Amino acid sequence: KADEAGQEYFATIARNIRANRDSGRRSYLEVGFQRQHYHTCAPATLSVLAAYWGRPVDHLELSEEICYDGTPGHESRTWAKNNGWLVREFTLSRRVALALIDRGIPFALTTISPGSGHMQAVIGYDTVRGVLEVRDPYIRQDLSFLIEQVLEKYVSTGPSCMLMIPPEKGALLDEIELPDQELYDLLYQIQCSLHEHKRTAAVEVFQEM
Repeated sequence: KADEAGQEYFATIARNIRANRDSGRRSYLEVGFQRQHYHTCAPATLSVLAAYWGRPVDHLELSEEICYDGTPGHESRTWAKNNGWLVREFTLSRRVALALIDRGIPFALTTISPGSGHMQAVIGYDTVRGVLEVRDPYIRQDLSFLIEQVLEKYVSTGPSCMLMIPPEKGALLDEIELPDQELYDLLYQIQCSLHEHKRTAAVEVFQEM
């Protein structure tokens, strides 16, 4: 039994099931798996999101384009924007995660820890257990994150998310307010300016923020 596993994760799952067994719901999107190579979690995740929408890209070619010992924060968005995707960055919340999945939109979640960062795709949820279903590019099996735990653990860096959808699917985002979207747009401008050594422009955007 979950209560007897001796781990807080499973104990929390057990409490959630008892509290939500009569009112919970579950949704799961069929997002494929792409095994990442060395420090290529971002291109691997972008490739499965692209394939989900019927526009596959080669993981290794994408890695060559945007990676350098990992993927700089702005490069994923730049690549998606330059390749005709409608892109939005935002802070994760329970409300928005469920709303996006309900509309058939998987999205990238970036978790930052001291000395490391990792991107994976959020592909579903289960409110009975209180989890997000995640497609991790390093592990073939589906993973589950406790929603409240991930929100608390990564609050200092968001946790930050990015969605990319074909422009013709833009209506799917109608009436969904993405937390901190405007701030992420400004942060992206700063990152691009610094990447191009345009410090004055970056400072101006920082002051606007």
